[in-house]
Amino acid sequence: MLQDCNVATLQQHNIMWLMDKGKQAGELRTDIDSRAAVLALIGMVNLAAMTAFHGMPVPETHTNDLLDLFLNGVART
Repeated sequence: MLQDCNVATLQQHNIMWLMDKGKQAGELRTDIDSRAAVLALIGMVNLAAMTAFHGMPVPETHTNDLLDLFLNGVART
C-alpha cells in the first residue's frame, strides 16, 4: 500500500498516525476526523510557507500562533 504513495500522501499518512495516537492517549478530541485535521494543519503550514516564499513578511511568532490555533481546535479541553 505505502509503496504506491507519493511524498505528500506519505506525510499525510504519518501525521494521521500521530493524530490517531493522540486520540488513543486521550490527548486529542475523538470527535474530529483525523484526515480533516491533517488537511487543516497542512493547509495552515502551506499558506505560511507560500507567504514566506513570495517575500511577504512573516511575524516571528507566526509558527507558534498557528500551532496554538490548531492545537486548541483539536485538543481536549
